[in-house]
Amino acid sequence: MIRLATNEDLPAVCAIRRQVHLLHCSGRPDIFRMPEHPEEFDQSLYEAVMDENYRLFVCEADQWITGYILVRLVDVKNLCMKCDRLDYFVEEIGVDNSCQRRGYGKELMEYVAADAKTHGAVSVFLDYWSFNETAARFYESLGMTQKRSVVELTL
Repeated sequence: MIRLATNEDLPAVCAIRRQVHLLHCSGRPDIFRMPEHPEEFDQSLYEAVMDENYRLFVCEADQWITGYILVRLVDVKNLCMKCDRLDYFVEEIGVDNSCQRRGYGKELMEYVAADAKTHGAVSVFLDYWSFNETAARFYESLGMTQKRSVVELTL
């Protein structure tokens, strides 16, 4: 079952976020590190949940939070070089390591797509790190296509 998160869900979501962050720390240790004070890491989620431009959804199975998705609403209006539009940007998605490959990530993405459509959004988009080939295959399996690329020159 997918639903909006409550304050009671935040500790479980933070635990899953740490699992996802460890993947990033392993994949790009030149960019990511574990914070010295975990409460600072958790605080960013608590702050996002308080922001009206964010939505946090959780996937729950047998009263267990199996995954989450944090979405930011991107409402573009009255810009001289862009069309007015509402998009849903997936800031974060994570499924508990013990629950992966059971369809929870797909369920979360499908729920967000339906919610976005209901609210008049024209797309759901996200980014992921190129080292994360599992993520690339997952998003491709959902029918997502590349919108743009970000490249870097490491100095």
